[in-house]
Amino acid sequence: MTAYECVELFRRQLERRTGLKVVLVPSPVKDSGPVVRIALRKVLVANDTVGNRRAAKREVKLTVALDGRVESATGLRLACDAIESVAAFLRIGTRLETAEGDPIPEASITSTINPDDGVLEDPDSGAVAWIRDEHFVVISMPL
Repeated sequence: MTAYECVELFRRQLERRTGLKVVLVPSPVKDSGPVVRIALRKVLVANDTVGNRRAAKREVKLTVALDGRVESATGLRLACDAIESVAAFLRIGTRLETAEGDPIPEASITSTINPDDGVLEDPDSGAVAWIRDEHFVVISMPL
């Protein structure tokens, strides 16, 4: 499996589990509501020591960000629900799944939260806020 195939499987899995629109960056999608954007940060091929043998593995590092423009209390509620959906999915430390939803053996997903994201008020208009909820994700799988 290539790194791109891994990212695409993760995108489909996140979309299936959360019910949110998930796109790979770069993307022409310009929705004002919350959209989950996945950006590829790095692809690594490394050796992992398992017991007394070495096994090659691939790591795909991603940024998963839920971002969007919120213009009402209803929009803020929807954005908060979307943030909770993404966080619940990533908190489990789940396994990467095939397109059919079956777990891929020895393929794991781990994540951390970016402490610098949040809700930003538009200084020009108090009626608009920008939401950015960012997670750093690592998908590990054997070669």
